[in-house]
Amino acid sequence: MESKTARGPPTGRWTPMRESWGSVWRMDTNHRMQPPFSIRIRNESGKTLVANNVIPANWRPNTFYRSFVQYSWSWLAGALLGSVTIVYSTILCSTTTRLLLLLLVYYHQVRRNGTASRRRRPWEGRCLRSPCRCSCIVIMVLGVVASLIASRQARRQKN
Repeated sequence: MESKTARGPPTGRWTPMRESWGSVWRMDTNHRMQPPFSIRIRNESGKTLVANNVIPANWRPNTFYRSFVQYSWSWLAGALLGSVTIVYSTILCSTTTRLLLLLLVYYHQVRRNGTASRRRRPWEGRCLRSPCRCSCIVIMVLGVVASLIASRQARRQKN
């Protein structure tokens, strides 16, 4: 990393930071900055990464801040649709149809929520890409496991 800077409110100026010890960073300033804080990192090739509002306005010194992921209703509806698809496919469909349905739900979820998260502004504090992909992968794996169990039970009943 070539430079690390931090900024208070969006109208504030960028203040240089230096590594003090390990993962502890110090500000090269005598005045106390006001939250929300944003961080800017630049590497040797000149590429810059800016993380806006990484510490919220209500943060206080000597307290911990834990960011959280907010899920939208569309994500919950997609998860419910995936669950219904698993139940439906396990009871009524062949293994091939089950896998196609699950892959369709997985593709729809990743495409819809991935596109929505790219359009969302970074300071809104939402990221649907990772949770969506994880949930879709879990839903898909559960569907595959359910289809394997159902096909084994069908074979046992035939024998």
